[in-house]
Amino acid sequence: MDIKLIAAAGVYNFISRTKNQVILFHFIGEVTGGSIKLEEDEISDCKWIKVSDLVTFENEDLREPNVIKQIIDNLLKENVHSMSVYNEQLIQ
Repeated sequence: MDIKLIAAAGVYNFISRTKNQVILFHFIGEVTGGSIKLEEDEISDCKWIKVSDLVTFENEDLREPNVIKQIIDNLLKENVHSMSVYNEQLIQ
């Protein structure tokens, strides 16, 4: 799948449930081509959902629910940042 990043939704620094330090960069993108290809032994299912539908999920249905809820809140408030602070990929 080809994706164009259109905004950044934040950088989230937290300790995971497995006690690992995580620095998560969250981006918003749009599909520009291709299709989803699932790896048989990794991801068993996928689907598109609206951000507004995520608020109905229970904590036990979310991976790292406190972080995910913070991301959802920022997305719903449209608290996003321009991609201009990130450099384009260098092609050599």
